[in-house]
Amino acid sequence: MFYQPIVDMAAGGIVGFESLIRWRHPDRGYVPPAEFIPFAEESALILSLGFIAIEKTSRQLRQWHDTFADADLLSVSINLSTVQFIHPELAEQIDDIVRQSGVPHERVRFEITESALMADMDSANMMLLKLKSMNYKLYMDDFGTGYSSLSYLRHFPMEVIKIDQSFIKF
Repeated sequence: MFYQPIVDMAAGGIVGFESLIRWRHPDRGYVPPAEFIPFAEESALILSLGFIAIEKTSRQLRQWHDTFADADLLSVSINLSTVQFIHPELAEQIDDIVRQSGVPHERVRFEITESALMADMDSANMMLLKLKSMNYKLYMDDFGTGYSSLSYLRHFPMEVIKIDQSFIKF
């Protein structure tokens, strides 16, 4: 797991981290996620990989909270794959993992891509509402790579919308 800092520019400090899974191949070095995540999704390995990522990330956040005096307000963002997001027991498994780590739920954020939400809007909304009722923060990731309609945003209980880089790249 790698942790990309999330910085509050106004306050000038780190407020959290985005958890990123990386694969280090013995010969090739680091393999880009675009190369191994699709394979993991096709083979259903993504479920195990995703839950391991949630567990490791939750434990890391617990360690930061325990180690650093000012770290109680740190949060982590964890990406959920499309395959993982449609798993019927996702919310319960997440809740078990995070509860075992002892991390406050409101310090854990889950990022779901726009395309995962749009595949089945009703089921997606039910899962989001279940996660939200457990006090997890929800982010829409890569907005603009799929349907890109602002009208769809009102259907989902998201705290943050992360705009895809294609919207701002020149």
